[in-house]
Amino acid sequence: MPKVEYNDEMRKKYTDRKKAKRFQGETETESSVIVRRHHREEKPKAQQSYTADLPEAAKPRMKKYPKVSADDYEVIKGEWEDVDKLVENSRENAVVFVGSVTDEDRTKTSADIYNDLFEEKYRNREDVVLISKEDIQKIVDEAKQNKSPARTVLRNLKEMIASHPDKKIIFSYPYLLKDLGLRPDFYHPQNGTPTPFHLAINMKAGDDPDLGALCWFQEKGKIALGPLSIEGPEPDETAKRQLEGIANFMRITRFLAPDRQGMRVSFGHGWNLDALAIYLAKGKVGAEEFGEVLDGKIFGNAKGFDITVEKNGEIKMHCRGKEFMIPVERLI
Repeated sequence: MPKVEYNDEMRKKYTDRKKAKRFQGETETESSVIVRRHHREEKPKAQQSYTADLPEAAKPRMKKYPKVSADDYEVIKGEWEDVDKLVENSRENAVVFVGSVTDEDRTKTSADIYNDLFEEKYRNREDVVLISKEDIQKIVDEAKQNKSPARTVLRNLKEMIASHPDKKIIFSYPYLLKDLGLRPDFYHPQNGTPTPFHLAINMKAGDDPDLGALCWFQEKGKIALGPLSIEGPEPDETAKRQLEGIANFMRITRFLAPDRQGMRVSFGHGWNLDALAIYLAKGKVGAEEFGEVLDGKIFGNAKGFDITVEKNGEIKMHCRGKEFMIPVERLI
């Protein structure tokens, strides 16, 4: 098999994205026709924001959150509002863990925004105890100064939660969960640049994220690009790996709050999360299942999702208004 070199031309085709032609009145490409065939909703021009049509690097950054644009912030805030509704409706003494993040800065920024929004809303509520990132960091720093083992930190956090048995607790700390990340499958572990497999998908899909997901699911991790066959992760295996990561997150949170109803808020990535959602709904990931479960449209970039344990023991994942059952045996 010919060796695929990662060069400047491939990088430019991936990073230097031009405005979508369909919004400029130009002729539709074959890719855009295929995407519309897979039920993509097109908004009228008047509803399209200008910045949404710009390359990511060209969007104005926010001063407080330099990794996201103002448009991105509104999207993340909207996702937080959906999660907050679940928080409001949870039991009086529920514990909400926010949440696991990946190697990518975007998920860490999303966690920071969630933390700040919860801080703004709940800090002065008598029925809610907010254990923020800063509160937890103090415990971690103190343990480091005293050269205490990691289990001491967990025990202190467990005691902190147990000291408020009748109050709702929002526990906000970004726990690194690499199983939900894009490395090494889509980004290089060391420098975070796109892998040849990621570049090949974007080149074949014309940088259309919906079509890119379709290519990945349809080709099962083997992308044909001219005479080349570029191998990457199989969607089913990516979904299973994420379930393993979620199981680890569940074990830690169960240790911290063993006798309380818990809700876990995590942050993952489009394509990976799409594969997980489809796998939970259908037991396998493919082009047909993509259309049936997600209408051929991806969740998007770094997205928040929550996992709740119901009173009857059922475990559910919610993302972008959709609900997916998680088999209990997969999280033991």
